Amino acid sequence: MMNRNDRVARRASRGGRLCSGLRPELRRATPKLRSKTVAEAGFTLVEMLVVILIITLLMALLAVFVVGMIDRAAYAKTVGLVKMLDEGCRTYHVDYGAFPPKNRGDATLHWYLGNDRLVPVSRLAETGDIRTRKPPIIEFTSDNLQLPPGTPAAALSPVPIIDSWERVVQYLFPPTYNNRSVDIWSVGKDGVPQLDPLNANFDDVTNWNKEY
Repeated sequence: MMNRNDRVARRASRGGRLCSGLRPELRRATPKLRSKTVAEAGFTLVEMLVVILIITLLMALLAVFVVGMIDRAAYAKTVGLVKMLDEGCRTYHVDYGAFPPKNRGDATLHWYLGNDRLVPVSRLAETGDIRTRKPPIIEFTSDNLQLPPGTPAAALSPVPIIDSWERVVQYLFPPTYNNRSVDIWSVGKDGVPQLDPLNANFDDVTNWNKEY
């Protein structure tokens, strides 16, 4: 007959065998859990890298798009400016029977188109021309003028006219390329003149290769 101590020892031995039977399974399960955790962590890192790459590409595309829009807007504004100067010279021709002479350097167009004018309305042999005062052909704004430093508004004295890239708009009379009136052009963003009509750069804006 087993005494109390024998029964306790037998139960302990049986429990030890049960535990020893479970330990190999736990040892096999533990690496799987660890491997699964590592795999999930690696997949999350890949996802993050992909998201960062996509965001970077989108930002690059957006930057290119915005820069392109700014360049197109500057180009369109310069086209409008050259058109306005071309039409102003034609109006001057209607009033005076001639185009503005280039005797004021780079300030010629501002001098003749941006100031009040005395326009002849009739000619009398006894008194000579009768003239009437007219307002400027073009009301220039400060962003169209190369103002001296510290000048808050449109210059009172003639100054060069500038394009959207703050480069001086060029004027030539008699013309070289425009057989109908005068030569007016902007060298564009790159600042390099390419005025030959056969080899003109799209960056240049001229009144003989009209885009308006």
